[in-house]
Amino acid sequence: YSKTDLSNGNIYINDSYSTLHEAIHAMGITNLDNIWLSEGICNYFGKAFGFNDQIAASYIQILSMVKQGYFDERIDAGDKSAILYKKVYDNYTLLGGKIDSVDTFDLHLFFDVSAKVELDENSYVTLGEAYKTVNDKECDSIGKELSYDQATSMISYLVDNYGIQKVLEAYHTQDIENSFEKGYEDLKAEWLVSLYK
Repeated sequence: YSKTDLSNGNIYINDSYSTLHEAIHAMGITNLDNIWLSEGICNYFGKAFGFNDQIAASYIQILSMVKQGYFDERIDAGDKSAILYKKVYDNYTLLGGKIDSVDTFDLHLFFDVSAKVELDENSYVTLGEAYKTVNDKECDSIGKELSYDQATSMISYLVDNYGIQKVLEAYHTQDIENSFEKGYEDLKAEWLVSLYK
């Protein structure tokens, strides 16, 4: 696991995918009152904009393996990860997503599809569970029931519908209601309606 120590800003990186994600933590966040916002915005910038080609290539590799049948035996054996990947592939391509190159790969669509599949299957690691694994203590902040992909999808929705300035303001102040004039549950409900339309 990669991690940012919020008390002093020290960053611990175990793979290149995490570098920008953790740097955004270190630059902007001082607490975890809203873990969905903290992790979602770090993933949004760290994956949607940082190392995009490298990250897209890793997802394309997995989806290509699904397409070519490499996960079929695992799917038949009931492997939950393999089943999840197959459903993400099916839904992503059904909605027009392409896996032929990093230039045509739709990362935004991929996160939306992943978030929806995870919600439908109810089999994913929540932000709260991940936080407990890394920090060896319970997470009691808002949004801990979401996964990383779900938080990223929700942030993308907020950026598209409210603008990046409001999202950044909420991130820096951790004051969701002042920034959006709505609470977390209302924003989450809006995002879910959009995800399932």
